[in-house]
Amino acid sequence: MRKLHNYWMNGYAQDEWKPISNVTVNLGLRYDTQYHSFNNQLDFTGREVLKQLVDPTSRHDNNNFGPRVGVAWDVTNDTRTLVRAAYGRFYQYLPQGSLRNELGTLLQNSISITNPSYPDPYGGLSQQAFVTVSARPNVNILDDNIQNMTGDTATAGVSRQLMRNLAIHVDGVYTNLRQFARTQNINQPRPAFDFTTLDAATAAKIAAFSTAQLNAARPMANWGNIVQLTSNGWSHYRALYVRLDKRMANRYMYLVSYTRDWTTNSVDNVSDFYHPDLDTGPSGRKHTLVASGGRERLRAAAVRSHIRRGLDHSYGAAVQRALGRRFHRRRHDRFRPGDVAQSGRARQRGHRVRAAEGQRVAGGAQPRADSGEPAAEQRLQPVRHPVEPRAATGRRAQRRSGRTGDQPLRTRQPDRRHRRHLHQHCALELAR
Repeated sequence: MRKLHNYWMNGYAQDEWKPISNVTVNLGLRYDTQYHSFNNQLDFTGREVLKQLVDPTSRHDNNNFGPRVGVAWDVTNDTRTLVRAAYGRFYQYLPQGSLRNELGTLLQNSISITNPSYPDPYGGLSQQAFVTVSARPNVNILDDNIQNMTGDTATAGVSRQLMRNLAIHVDGVYTNLRQFARTQNINQPRPAFDFTTLDAATAAKIAAFSTAQLNAARPMANWGNIVQLTSNGWSHYRALYVRLDKRMANRYMYLVSYTRDWTTNSVDNVSDFYHPDLDTGPSGRKHTLVASGGRERLRAAAVRSHIRRGLDHSYGAAVQRALGRRFHRRRHDRFRPGDVAQSGRARQRGHRVRAAEGQRVAGGAQPRADSGEPAAEQRLQPVRHPVEPRAATGRRAQRRSGRTGDQPLRTRQPDRRHRRHLHQHCALELAR
């Protein structure tokens, strides 16, 4: 058993300074190197035939320097309008699985000795003398010129603060990936005809090929499929980002983003070694719209302020969807007949509910039952019947209620414990 070493080391230097008060410049340089990871230790003694396929001693990639630069400009010098741009080069290490595949096919892991001698089962011969190679073997190898994947990324954008807690961001991104690792069969039989321009009538007259004829058409007829991991894949990514960001304020926040994507790449494994451009095409989603948001609710909104600080806790919910789902209130609820509900805004402000006996009311405008809109959008809460009015007796009670003479009675609000329970339940229903 052989150990596989895969070392990845890097170092960087970076600095930031302000040439003028409203401009910030950032410069950096990074170096990455991957060593002991190219199977340079392969020994082909006694198997010189393998040297026609690979030369592990020539593999290296020691020029992985990645510069970084970034600039930010405060246009109005009040952080309300920002213009920014950046560039960077990045590298990615080779997958270790490809190294194991090469070791498993080029180095035979077991040998078979019939009637071994004693005490030396090899009979004075080396282990390599017992290695057998099947006729036209299939092997996996690494390209002698394989390199780490390189990516250049450039971005530019502008941000504008529309309100105190609301900002819009527009950014453009371009990424150029080169030396992307992918596999190809370099011993694919050469095509005898150009089937891309061959008509059906002519193709029908071509006799079927035998296996021997196909193997004879391979560049190296003594070998089967030679699957080579090489670094010739590429990808061009271009995108436009537009983002509307509402920071948490007044107990709610939201984020709406739109992405327009133009991506063309050739990163899949090569299906036709002689026509690699056939694997090139567009990729990714052209349009992506994402919306998310959250809201906080107070548990003890109706409790006195000097004890509310100890009882309140905030909670919020955020849902991220490509297309939002309509919100529907649950069919059942825990409200009993004879209860009164107010909208969140009216309940927080302590507005009183005025209603005649037996009339259903809510703190906001009562929506129509046949409107077809979801409950959350209408601000519809489970409705309670108003509490029976309590007659005030005595002059002191009349002054406290603000009613004199024959003025109509006011309906009494639910007590504080009742309002707190009602508030919790309505907030939980909206959070679902």
